[in-house]
Order: sequence, then structure tokens, then C-alpha cells
Amino acid sequence: TIILMRVLKQDFSRYMEIEGGDAGDGVPVDESGWKLIHGDVFRLPPNLELFCASMATGTQLMLTTFILLILCLTGVVSTTKRGSIMSAMTVLYYIFSCVGGYHAMYNYKRFQGKNWVKTVILTATMFPSVVFVVFAYVNTVALGHGSTAALPFGTIFIIMALYAFLSLPLTIVGGIVARNTVTADAWNPPTRTTKIPREIPTDVPWYRTR
Repeated sequence: TIILMRVLKQDFSRYMEIEGGDAGDGVPVDESGWKLIHGDVFRLPPNLELFCASMATGTQLMLTTFILLILCLTGVVSTTKRGSIMSAMTVLYYIFSCVGGYHAMYNYKRFQGKNWVKTVILTATMFPSVVFVVFAYVNTVALGHGSTAALPFGTIFIIMALYAFLSLPLTIVGGIVARNTVTADAWNPPTRTTKIPREIPTDVPWYRTR
């Protein structure tokens, strides 16, 4: 952190000495580093709903993992019993769906978004839909090979019922609570954002640098 602050301080000092794009000796100075991108760093993404839903999902997963670790350390969740950790993580994720919905709507309201319904739906379905597609493929392959690791249809039905009657309503409730109670200040970026987005070079592949 100290090294980063020192580098930024040197950059700001150098930029303050540059006036009108010249270094004082009549030689133009190319913009680079922070000065080159500072007008676009804090620009809001075009898909604000997906951005807020992603942040909320990350917060929900981090909270779920943290609480699960505490429960395992205290012995509430057995680490030796087969399937106990996965079951506990699923239930905790469903319970903390209210936190995800609240966090998504809090940020969306801060960014002055308008389509709050889409944000809540994305928060509730984005991560579970990906997990469901991967799980369906893996479980189908396991069933085809007669593996004992495959979950029976009864267990799958219980998981889907818990999602429909617990996770989804809690996400909606968290979003509504945040929308009606939170009075967050509007997003005020630390640097001015330019009106015209900086053009991204297309002549170089994204995985290469100049």
C-alpha cells in the first residue's frame, strides 16, 4: 500500500507540472498511466443491473463461506459426514439470499438505476442457473455410469423446492427492503468522468499488450 501511494503521488506531482501537454521545454508529453485512463476508470458499466447483481452474488458467497467455516470450526457442521458440508453451504446460501438482494438494490439505488425488478431477478437467478446447468450435466453423466455419487431425483426436487420457496422470496424481500428504506447518497466518483468513452484499440488482440 505504501509503495502504491508513493507511485501515485509521484505521478500526480509529474502531471501537475505538465501544463497544456508540454513539459516546459516545448516538447509534447504523451499521456500515459493514470492520466490516460482516469476519465474512464469510474464510468458506470452499460449493463448496470448485471454489475450490481454480480457484486451482490459475490457478497452472498463470501458471507456463506465465512459462516460455513465458523460452523465447521465450532463443530456444528460435521466435516467427516458425507455431504454435510455441501448441504450446509446450500442452506446457508439460500438463507443469505436476503443479503444478496439487499446489497444489489443498495448499490443499484446508489447508481440511480431505474429497472430494479430486473436487478433483483438477476441476483436471484444468475449464480444458481450456472450451478444448475453444471450440476445437471455432471449428475446426468454420473447416473449414466451408475455412480453412487449421483443425487437421486428426490433430493434434487427438495433442493429446487427450497430455492423456489426460500431463496427466491428472500432475495425479493431483501431488494424491496433496500429499495424502500435505504437512503443512499448518489454515486460520486473521486475523479471526473469524461462524457465520451475512450475508444478501445481493436488492432491488437485482447490477450496481448502493445
